[in-house]
Amino acid sequence: MKEGDHTPMQDEATGIIDLSSLRADGWAERLIEEAPAVAQLFEHIGKPFVALAVLLGVRVVSLRIDARASQASVVEFEVQATGRQQMLPVGEFRRRLTEAWLQEALPPAELDDEPSLDDIQEYLGLRSLLLAPVLGVSLVQMRREDDERPRFVAEIASHRLELEREQLHRFLQERMVHELRRLEERSALTLDLSAVERAEEAAEQGTWSAVVELLGWWPGALSVLLRTAEGQRLEGETRSTIVRGLLLLGRAFLANQQEDWAEEVFRLAVQWSQDEALTALTFRHLAETCMVRERFGEAIGLLRRALSLGDRSYPLYRDLARCFAERGRLVAAAACVEEALELGGSEDETLVHLRERLASLLGSPWQALRRELEGNTALLS
Repeated sequence: MKEGDHTPMQDEATGIIDLSSLRADGWAERLIEEAPAVAQLFEHIGKPFVALAVLLGVRVVSLRIDARASQASVVEFEVQATGRQQMLPVGEFRRRLTEAWLQEALPPAELDDEPSLDDIQEYLGLRSLLLAPVLGVSLVQMRREDDERPRFVAEIASHRLELEREQLHRFLQERMVHELRRLEERSALTLDLSAVERAEEAAEQGTWSAVVELLGWWPGALSVLLRTAEGQRLEGETRSTIVRGLLLLGRAFLANQQEDWAEEVFRLAVQWSQDEALTALTFRHLAETCMVRERFGEAIGLLRRALSLGDRSYPLYRDLARCFAERGRLVAAAACVEEALELGGSEDETLVHLRERLASLLGSPWQALRRELEGNTALLS
């Protein structure tokens, strides 16, 4: 876009406006002149994603390159709107940027009969204008006939498309998604299952950031792999290892108070799991994310699914007890507390305190009912 040139070159007879003065070709490459390190970001993250980060107000602070697996390279970045710094593997960083842009919708807008270039820029949206050349799309002309909505001629390689504003916006988003999937498909074929063992060691030490560094790029790659014939053929120990890795990653996100990401990872683990015990454990972790967000009714359903898959652990009954109590189902909560205590939770302070609170709320009738409930879990249904 050229500063000071705001008068479009319009053919009065055809209603065609030349957009050559509006294009922003080469703006991303010029970032290298200001900061030579950007060239390395282009190489390891991808030029479209670095450009998108700039336009979304995300500043890359550092890039730690893993020569063994490029997808495991870690990006440290700052969201300028919040000032908060975060770290993600490069593959997950790309995916989060793309998702953020996909959630954006163009605001309603109209153009005057004789718009200036500034009007057209505002109408299209600055991000669409700037991302178009980065994604290999050249905006050539704007056409408008009579009272019809303006249409934009976009050139890709040797092909031309004529699109309305919203269609152009979606087309650019689809180009970004295509680039993301291309990189994810490449990474899915190089999945390193041995990373799970290293992640388990890091989890035992409570080093959740290391777990994210090792496995944080898995969700995007595994989402793609799950839809392929190669992914469908995986079974047995391979699938179990994948699920173990996803559970570790979900727990790491929970520890970092990133409940949305944790829930997404646990739901992906359910899709990969073919082992009842691992699936039950996944439902328990999903329930935990719901409890953190005070969605206790949903958590009860997930815990019951874990129960139906054979999980009879005291932590499951403890969590059920808490959820029932939060929902005002005190008798069911008390029954779960007793079951959890019998299964080995007698030293769990949370259970002991909950039992005392429920006993106080239910009063003496509960003591008699408790004797009848011994060995009977019918109230949990």
